[in-house]
Amino acid sequence: MSDLHTASLDASMDEALLHAAAPLYGQHLDKIASMKVAIVANSAFWKAVEFERIISQYGAFAIVFNALPTACTWLNLDTSEVESLLQQMRA
Repeated sequence: MSDLHTASLDASMDEALLHAAAPLYGQHLDKIASMKVAIVANSAFWKAVEFERIISQYGAFAIVFNALPTACTWLNLDTSEVESLLQQMRA
């Protein structure tokens, strides 16, 4: 789970950087092939969609969501627990 819905991405986070970052995941094909990646994005939605497209080439199953509860349902996680953990990490 990647929670970007409250994040402000730096302008340098462009398509070229996304393409450069994705191969880092590709180095771990044995783990990524069975990985489900949920990305919750707001203003960074289209950058997240691009990353989803790129990382999927390595076998990860990624989906970009615009709401945390939907992402949690897809990952079979308890939304309340995830929200609590996110709050703890932001504190």
